[in-house]
Amino acid sequence: MDADDFQREALKTLKEWGEPGELSDIVYLALAINGEAGELAEVVKKAWRDKKELDIDWLVEELGDILWYAAVLAHKLNIPLSEVMERNIEKLRKRYGVDE
Repeated sequence: MDADDFQREALKTLKEWGEPGELSDIVYLALAINGEAGELAEVVKKAWRDKKELDIDWLVEELGDILWYAAVLAHKLNIPLSEVMERNIEKLRKRYGVDE
């Protein structure tokens, strides 16, 4: 599945609550991504604290939640998820002097 396929599938599970670009949606989605990132950090923290193996399935679940919110946020900004990914790689290539 590519990024835009994921975004299309994610949007099928979205209960719309506003128009694309509406600030309240942007705020909600940004906070949701932050919350999910915190949950991912908790998985890592607990494994480190308890000196246990990472629960990879739990990490994948939290990463999926982050991706879902990112896909929806990109949609609300009228941007294909693939464009977000491409622009990020372009920025990092410039930053670290990496050729294509």
